[in-house]
Amino acid sequence: MKYGQNGLLLDPSRSAFVKIDYLQNSLERGRQSLVTSWARPLRTPSHTQTMDDLYLAMEDGDIYFVEVNSEAPNLVELMNKAGHLDCAIGSAFAALDYGLERNDLVIAGGEMSSGGIYLLKIEPSSPVSSNLGIDDELKLGETVANWSPVFDFDLINPSSQGHAQGRAVRDRMYACTGRGEHGAIAEIRYGIHGLIQSAADYMPGIRNIWVLPGSEGTGFFLLCSFPDRSTLCLMNEAGEWEDVSESEFLDMSQTTLTAAVIGEESVQITPRAVNVSLLKEKNLSKNRTPTGDITMFDSDADGGANGDMERVKPMWSQQCGSGDLIVAAAIRDAYLVIAVRSGVSIKMTLAKILPQVDVEGDFLKPIGSHIELQDDPSFVSIIKLGGQLLAVVGTRDATIQFYLIDPSNGLIPTLEQCNTETEATMVQRDLFICESSVPMISATSTQLLCGLRDGTLVMFNTTISSGNLQLERKNEIQFGPIPVQALPHVQREDLVLVLAGPELYRFEMTGDEVTVSQIVFEGTIIEPALVAVSQIDYSLSPEAYIVCATKDQIFMAEVGHSENVCVRRLPVFETPRRLIYYKPLNILIVAISKAEPMGGTSTESRKRGSSASLCFLNPRT
Repeated sequence: MKYGQNGLLLDPSRSAFVKIDYLQNSLERGRQSLVTSWARPLRTPSHTQTMDDLYLAMEDGDIYFVEVNSEAPNLVELMNKAGHLDCAIGSAFAALDYGLERNDLVIAGGEMSSGGIYLLKIEPSSPVSSNLGIDDELKLGETVANWSPVFDFDLINPSSQGHAQGRAVRDRMYACTGRGEHGAIAEIRYGIHGLIQSAADYMPGIRNIWVLPGSEGTGFFLLCSFPDRSTLCLMNEAGEWEDVSESEFLDMSQTTLTAAVIGEESVQITPRAVNVSLLKEKNLSKNRTPTGDITMFDSDADGGANGDMERVKPMWSQQCGSGDLIVAAAIRDAYLVIAVRSGVSIKMTLAKILPQVDVEGDFLKPIGSHIELQDDPSFVSIIKLGGQLLAVVGTRDATIQFYLIDPSNGLIPTLEQCNTETEATMVQRDLFICESSVPMISATSTQLLCGLRDGTLVMFNTTISSGNLQLERKNEIQFGPIPVQALPHVQREDLVLVLAGPELYRFEMTGDEVTVSQIVFEGTIIEPALVAVSQIDYSLSPEAYIVCATKDQIFMAEVGHSENVCVRRLPVFETPRRLIYYKPLNILIVAISKAEPMGGTSTESRKRGSSASLCFLNPRT
């Protein structure tokens, strides 16, 4: 059996064709879309004895699945639309049987548009389920970049005046790429690729987020902190977000200062209490009402008619004393460093979180005596240097204090380091206050990254000699007039994530050298302005995943391992020909051409078959 332009060639000696009628759901510029390519995924010999599978690719991006049975009377047993690729398809098209699972890998190079590698899920009930016409059944795994034809490009420097978010100033390259409905202005950048996989609109005002893995090992919970409250979301294995704040797992009535996971327990610290709970997704499914709402059982009840269900473990809470307020805290390896304001005094204490609650309901064991602080700390964290745990405290005097964590004696003062090279004035001290501090460790060197309030990241060479900690100022990077947050990597000590205003960077240290790369997000037209970032600890997975929060959205993204060319597309849906940057208004002016159906064959008719117009774009959004 061979394939011809109009159908299947049954007998080459007689040139007998069987015509295939495929569905047409759309018109391309006033005419039907054409078949531009086809592909045969390689199947097992037992399947190909009588059966044959192929994909038909249309120039507008539609793909159809055809199942052929040479022994069947109708020959073509199945003809379904498998999905739609967001690209024009030319001759560069292939399909690959994706191993033992009932999936196919579809690859399109793109015709005057970027292509992609897509995973097509096939239902077990049939070779291709009838509901595969839904576009989101095709999962984009990787974009195949194709910028041709490039009619024009420009290197511009968008003005940062009046931009409150304070992005780092840099030149940007824009190009006129693609043709027809795939025409776009593409911003060409170089960095680490971040592919947005799952996004959901959310309430504005998020200050910080923490990923708390479920104790069952499936899905994860996302704890979001707002100025006056907290919320809890669940992301299940299907990538769906759900608000489960009413589950009573944690305290949602207070803002969250910090959170972490110790063993299977999730720990939340609010200004009034330290809370410990066991997060389980199955407890949510068992306690849902028919309308989908969540109803939690009273922890003091005996279960009644529902006693056969597994009841939710109560949230253990240890409250502050009357009039006391927690102003900063950090958690690591079952140790808790907590700063409490009581009247005008501020005391910092080391405690250990016990694996079980004692008979009095306490799960915190204080260690040693408290440390008196002069003012509210700007941050508190716990780091590990030279095999020792250290508590790091940012002060209002633009210094960083280090305390050795002694399991028997508590916090022992070790070092106080100034954030500035010269003595700063009172006004300057506010700018040089440290907001975060994270070590970055390679095989031969250790550096401490400190994010300051004025947008500077200071890097210190760190050594421990005879038990004494020494810091030497090495370098600094100015990101802009924005606070800088340094975040430790969940899997590697030689990597640190840095959130500088709305942009995310990755620092990597090899030997004594540090490489800085920006994470560039794809899968969205508007460049996301980040306000908070947290990481998902998939220890067994080679991929890196992060969860980000913007002003009114949360999303999960897969982060690449190395730098490459990244593209952000601003679709114009016509063919862009020329572009110029108008600096007074900070806009791109794009000349586009539009092809229209031709009414005849004369020269005049062909001239009327196209038109030109101007398009005005904000290069940032």
